Amino acid sequence: MAVKKTVKKRRATKKSRTNSIEIIIDRLNESAQFSSVNKRAIDRLKKSVAAVAKHEKQLSTSKERVEKARNAVANAKTPATKEKAKARLGLAQSAFKEAKSNLASEVTEQKKTERLLRGLEKALTSTQTKLQREFDKKAKALEKAVDRPLRRRKTAKKKVVQTSDESM
Repeated sequence: MAVKKTVKKRRATKKSRTNSIEIIIDRLNESAQFSSVNKRAIDRLKKSVAAVAKHEKQLSTSKERVEKARNAVANAKTPATKEKAKARLGLAQSAFKEAKSNLASEVTEQKKTERLLRGLEKALTSTQTKLQREFDKKAKALEKAVDRPLRRRKTAKKKVVQTSDESM
């Protein structure tokens, strides 16, 4: 079943509206003085990016160790050295698996943080548009009030004068 043209357009606009994470970080940095949540989210992202980089490095080094251990097993000449090389290979493979799982968990954490940042940016945008609309409304009302001629309260003054005359 073909996708309708309107659905395609909607998807295309949705894709075009998504900002890169760097743009979102810049926007949230600008408004960080309004909310401490923005600061915390940006710090959280920086930490997760650093952790992902660290775990990627760990993964690459453990991968190299596994390759070295495999070569050692292949090049071992005596059965004793082959057993030692196999033991090292097992350790290297377990370290590689651990590094891989650590990297996966850090990547998911980073994605969560990016999702948080996107949500914060969306909330900030909607709040700013609401605030702008509210301000425009109040500004128009104020402008109308200023343009209207002032009403004098002569009737109230006359009543005060009349009541004071009657009391005497």
